[in-house]
Amino acid sequence: MVVGGAGFIGVKIVQKLIEMGYEVTVVDNLSNSDGKLLNKLKCEFIKQDVSDVRVVEMFSKYSLKYIFNFGSPSTDRFFTFDGKGTCETIRGMLNIIEIAKVTGASSIVYPSSGTVYGNLPPPQSEVMKTKPKSMYACTKAFLENISDTVDIKGLNIAGLRIFTGYGEGEIAKSPDSRSVVSLFYDSISRDIPPIVYGNGEQKRDFVYVDDIANIAIKVAESNFRGIVNVGSGASTSFNHLIELLNSKLGKSVKPRYVPSPIAHISETRADISKLRDEIGYLPVSIEEGIEMYLNRIKIVEKIYQ
Repeated sequence: MVVGGAGFIGVKIVQKLIEMGYEVTVVDNLSNSDGKLLNKLKCEFIKQDVSDVRVVEMFSKYSLKYIFNFGSPSTDRFFTFDGKGTCETIRGMLNIIEIAKVTGASSIVYPSSGTVYGNLPPPQSEVMKTKPKSMYACTKAFLENISDTVDIKGLNIAGLRIFTGYGEGEIAKSPDSRSVVSLFYDSISRDIPPIVYGNGEQKRDFVYVDDIANIAIKVAESNFRGIVNVGSGASTSFNHLIELLNSKLGKSVKPRYVPSPIAHISETRADISKLRDEIGYLPVSIEEGIEMYLNRIKIVEKIYQ
C-alpha cells in the first residue's frame, strides 16, 4: 500500500514497485495532486484520507506486506500554528500503524525530513539531537518519536530524513511546494531570470526522486527500523545549480537576486554513512540527477499540456 501514491515521491514508489512485480494499492485523497501521473500505472486506486477514523476498518480485510505512508504535505505552509496539518498527519500515522497490525504488514516506511536538524552544522548526522525550527519539522520529529515507541512483533517502522528532493514529477505540485531545481528549470528554460533570495551561496543537499523511491523500497524489504538520512552527501549552492542548468540547457540566463524575507539555513549536507553502511545504497550526484531530470521532464510536461 502506498499512501499518497499520487504525489511526487509516492507515484515514483508505485512505479518502481509495479516494475518489481508487486501488486500495489494506492490510497490518496488527491488534496495535493490531480492523480494524472498514475494514469498509465496498473494499480488499485482508492480515494481516501488516512486520517479518517473509519480507515482502519476499511482496510481490515486486506493482506499487506509493506506500507509506504507518504500522504502528508511536504511543505511548511500546510503546517501552521492552528495545528490542522500536524493533527491530520499524526492521526494518519496512528491509523497506518493500526492498519499494519490488522493486515499483517512487516514494514512501514514514512518520510521524515532533513529539516529536523534546523541550523545544526553540516554534515547533519542521525546521532545529533534534532532542533526543528518550524511546525513542519516539529511534526516530522514527533512522528519519529511516535514510531520509536511502537513495539509490535514482526513490524519494522522506518523514517527517511529526506533532504531536498527533486525530480520531474514536481510538475504536479504547486509552485510553493517545488524544489529550487524545478523552479529554476522553469525559469531558465523560458529565458526568464530565476529569482534567488540572498546571494545564492546558500547550499542544499539535493537528492533525486529515483534515489528516494529506491531507498524507501530497499528499507521496506530489509529488517531496518529507526531513522536514516536520505541525501546525496554533498551540498550544492544555488549559484552552481543555476550554472549547471544553464550548461545542460545551452542557456546563459542570469539570476535575479532579491533580499530574503526570512533567515534561511546556510547549508544542509547529510551524513550518509548509515545509508551507505546499513542500507547499502549511494545516491547519484547532482550532475547525474540533473541529467536524468532533463531527459524525463519533457515526457511529464506533455501530460500537463
